[in-house]
Amino acid sequence: MSDSGSAGARAIPSPCQPPPQPFLICALPRSRTAWIANFLTHGAVRCAHELCSVARTPAELPYLLRQLAGPSGRQTHFVGNADTAQAMILPRLLEVLPGAALVVIRRPPAEVVASLRQLGLPHAETAVRELERHVEAAARTPGALVLEYEELSSESSARALQAHVAPGEPFDRCRWALLQGLNVQVTRQRMLELLRQTERRVEFFGN
Repeated sequence: MSDSGSAGARAIPSPCQPPPQPFLICALPRSRTAWIANFLTHGAVRCAHELCSVARTPAELPYLLRQLAGPSGRQTHFVGNADTAQAMILPRLLEVLPGAALVVIRRPPAEVVASLRQLGLPHAETAVRELERHVEAAARTPGALVLEYEELSSESSARALQAHVAPGEPFDRCRWALLQGLNVQVTRQRMLELLRQTERRVEFFGN
């Protein structure tokens, strides 16, 4: 997401209708956000992954979510974004998405840094530590569902996650069981791009 406006910024259609019931999922990198986006995208639910890397400003996110939902949101009742950067601008996002359900995934930053090093990205500790501060602040948001990373493999946590962002949507246990063991993640190159974007946002939003 852009730090400031620019001459090349996309025009946001006006009026920008709100999307179907929105939700936001905040987490550190390497916390299964890609898996969550895949797991939640079925039935009447659509979940993007790292949509903040596409949006130019927080105000554009509702428009992008509306696009994700499809024409007039037909057949899509819940739409959201699982993202490792949006915790930094969560107050702004909640202003443009009032009533959005919020989920926060917590993972120890030392584990995140170690995982990134295994991926060949050894210099991310500063960004991860700053992101952790924002994720912890997001976890204190009233009404947020807070899950620990190690809980995500359990059926009970998957059910709680879906029920929070898409209340009333039937839980497909067979689909969960099929996806549960899959390691869904972005490529190393894409992770490097996201980390560079995050580092720029840390400089802008960190203080």
